[in-house]
Amino acid sequence: MDLRHDIAVQVARTLAQSDGVIEREEARLSDRHAPQDLSSYACLLRARQYWRQLSLVLHAEVRDCLERTTRSDPGYPEAWAALAMVTIDEARLGFNPRPSRPNPIDDGLQLAERAVALAPDSALSHQALGLAWWLRREPQRSIAAYEQALALNPNDSAILADLGRCYSLTGDWERGIPLIREAFTRNPAQPSWYRIVIATYHYVNGRYDDALEEMRRANLGREVILGHVALAMIHGQTGNRAEAAKAVSEILRLDPNFPVKAISEFERRNIHPDIIVRIVDGLRKAGLAIPPPQMADGERL
Repeated sequence: MDLRHDIAVQVARTLAQSDGVIEREEARLSDRHAPQDLSSYACLLRARQYWRQLSLVLHAEVRDCLERTTRSDPGYPEAWAALAMVTIDEARLGFNPRPSRPNPIDDGLQLAERAVALAPDSALSHQALGLAWWLRREPQRSIAAYEQALALNPNDSAILADLGRCYSLTGDWERGIPLIREAFTRNPAQPSWYRIVIATYHYVNGRYDDALEEMRRANLGREVILGHVALAMIHGQTGNRAEAAKAVSEILRLDPNFPVKAISEFERRNIHPDIIVRIVDGLRKAGLAIPPPQMADGERL
C-alpha cells in the first residue's frame, strides 16, 4: 500500500503540479493566443511561464493580463495572488516600474491579503503573502506564510523552493538547501533561478567551482541582475578578471547605481550579515566599487 501511494504521489507531481506536464502543455497551447484574448486560467498559466523565464517583456504582458483578469473575474483568488507577485517584481527585480506606483511591495501585500481573504485554503495565495512579507523585511512572517502554503499543498515544488530560499538566505543552510534540492528532484522543470541560492551556498563555503557550475545550470537571461551579481562575486574570488569584468559590466548596464545601494539591496532580501560580507568581498574583488556602509551619524565604517 505504501508503494502504491508513493507511485500515485509521484505521478500526480509529474503531471499536475506547478510546471508539471499538464500545465506546460496547456501553457504551450495558450501561447497561440494574443495576451488580450487569454482566458483567466490561461493568463495564470502565462504568469507561471514568466516565473520560469523572468523576462522583462513577459512581465509587462503578464501584469496587464492579470490586471484585466482581476477586473473581469474579481472572485478568482489565484489571479490576485499572481498579480501580487508580479507587482512585487517591479521592486524585487526592477521590472517595468510604474511612476504611479511608488511602493509596489506594499501594493503587492494588499493584493496577496485580498487573495488569502478570498481563498484561505489557496496555497498560491499564501505563497504570494510569503513573498510580500519577505520583501517587507519580515522574514519570520514570510516563512510562516510559506509553511502554511506548503501545508496546504505539500506537492508544490515551487513553494518548497521558496521556503528553502528563505531559510538559506537567513543563514540556515542546513534546513534550506535540502528543500531547494528536493524541489529540483521532484520537478526538473523547477525555475532555474533558485540555483542562485545553491551557488551562494557553495560560494560562502569556498567551493567556487561548484558555485560556478550551479550558475551555468541556472541559465538566466541578461535581465536578471542577481545572476550577474553571483557571477561577479565568484569570478572576483577566483581571479578570473575577464569574466568578472564582463559580469560587472552587465550589472552596471542594468543598474548604474547598483554599487551604491548593493548592501541595502542584500539587506532588504533578509540575507544574513555574514553572507553579505562574503558577497561584497567578492564583488569588490571583481571591480565593483561598493562603498563601505554608513553608520547612523553618516560616517563610513
